[in-house]
Amino acid sequence: MPKPSGQSEWEAYAGSLRREMFERVIFTGEARSWRDAPARVEWSDVIEEDAYRIRKVRYEVLPGYWMPGLLYEPRHLQGRVPLVFCTQGHVGPGGGMSRPTMQARCVNLVRRGMITFISDWPDIGQLFSSDRHYRMQQLDLCGTSGVAPFYLTLKRALDFLLEHPNVDPARVCVNGASGGGWQTIFIAALDPRVTLANPVAGYSSLITRTEYDTDLGDGEQQCCDMGTVVDYTHLTAMVAPRPLLITLNANDSCCFKTRHALPPLLRAAEPVYEMYHAAHRLRAHNNMVVDPEPIGHNFGRENREALYRFIGEYFQDGDPRFPRQELPVAEGEMKSTSELEVDLPTENLTFNRIARQLMESLPHDPEIPRVGAAFDGWQRTRREHLRKIVRYHEYTARDSTVGESAGPNGVRVIYHQIRVGDTWDVPAVELVPKRPCGTAVLMADGGRDQLGETTAKLLVDRTRVVAMDPLYFGEASLGYRDFLLALLLSCVGERLLGIQAAQTAAVCRFLAQREGQPVGLCALGERTGTIATITAALETNAVDALELQGALDSFKRLIERDVTLPKCPEAFCFGLLEHFDMPQLHALVAPRRLRLRSREGDN
Repeated sequence: MPKPSGQSEWEAYAGSLRREMFERVIFTGEARSWRDAPARVEWSDVIEEDAYRIRKVRYEVLPGYWMPGLLYEPRHLQGRVPLVFCTQGHVGPGGGMSRPTMQARCVNLVRRGMITFISDWPDIGQLFSSDRHYRMQQLDLCGTSGVAPFYLTLKRALDFLLEHPNVDPARVCVNGASGGGWQTIFIAALDPRVTLANPVAGYSSLITRTEYDTDLGDGEQQCCDMGTVVDYTHLTAMVAPRPLLITLNANDSCCFKTRHALPPLLRAAEPVYEMYHAAHRLRAHNNMVVDPEPIGHNFGRENREALYRFIGEYFQDGDPRFPRQELPVAEGEMKSTSELEVDLPTENLTFNRIARQLMESLPHDPEIPRVGAAFDGWQRTRREHLRKIVRYHEYTARDSTVGESAGPNGVRVIYHQIRVGDTWDVPAVELVPKRPCGTAVLMADGGRDQLGETTAKLLVDRTRVVAMDPLYFGEASLGYRDFLLALLLSCVGERLLGIQAAQTAAVCRFLAQREGQPVGLCALGERTGTIATITAALETNAVDALELQGALDSFKRLIERDVTLPKCPEAFCFGLLEHFDMPQLHALVAPRRLRLRSREGDN
């Protein structure tokens, strides 16, 4: 985060960051066509109250993908009034626009004379069961930005809301908590039409996330390659000189606690606000209250009242008559989920349906030349392209033997910790029969414990076995939240699949050099099968044979089965299916031996 030397220089820099975010992160692949696609807006039922009305609306985020929303309008509108866009966090089933805290916020704001809007979004409210946000990586796999629908949900809403004849474009507030806090800083930084922002318990810097794993956010928060353009420190500073109130919870039970999340954000943004002589417009609110819904991670009454005060100061010129405390909401004003539900098209798109549409024409240029010079040239070109897609590293490996024991039938058992590059330690067990005549490297989705039967057969054939656990498997597993680290790796420009394949290739090269001959590579399962396939496709010297059992026959199966990121984090490598499916990857293994086996036997 650079320190600004002047307003014009800063504005040019911030403008370049916005352009790069749109071009390199948000509108990639098919999302480019969504950016300027016409978006329909359809109004339906109206709920009348004494002082305001609630108008139901659905709007098209991208062709065929509709979002439900509610517009709270004061009953007697005169002239231009502020617009307040209330975003939501992930609250699970039964939440969304009908959640009591959401209704309390909207009713309080509309009773203060402001046009107030709330919508659902992916994985929230009416879209909870159909569009879990860890399906966005299905779009990434197809080479189309999975974060684009999230951004367009916000942008499209502002587009039609700012056409309202009573909306004052100089007074546009966005606010929200948790995932809504992320939405708030994301749209406020990227869209100057937002003139006041209040993100609540919604984000921290990427560096903070490496230090506090509680802050490893959702897929959209760590979208692919975002960190190669901006950190959240940049996004915070990019709101300047507009009023920004960052609200965090000291006792947050989820993430983004004030003590560690706030300081880096303020350090980044304060110099920019000071440059504009607008330091007073950058505020922080530290909530010390343990709000009961949910405990600690909240946009409860105390936080909402901080928002009302901030709005009163900047949208109402500090008018003392503007209520700073929460207004009571009558029992009859609280509506049920069914009362606030908005009709959506029966065939409304979901992330999975979008991905199914995208994958139909993929991979691009699937033709594989026949043998000969054309095929050799195709292999060279495609290998280089594959290296770029998986962000492949050429690691070296060095061994550290940590123990040895004697196995049955004279087999030596050697325990290794293989150092790969300067970063990774790969655990491996080597089993050496008497007078070995070859080497096989084994790995399995279930870790080394799953390799007993295969190992026994190879030992009978006098094959040296090296059973290894690449990152995320067996001893190298990082636990049930490991997929969140995969998101962070992708966010900063790495790819988990590329790291795993590079680890495996480094181990194979180390063994091939040590033994003076190439090794065979064998994997059991869809996940390690994918890693082994990428490894063999790229490592042409150290691997002379590939055997796969129960491997994927196409990346399209992940989309057809509606697999989400936590189940198979390495396979959702951005753009992989756009250019390669398994037939193309298998062709890169040629002319070396390739054996494909189902779980029941040979294919």
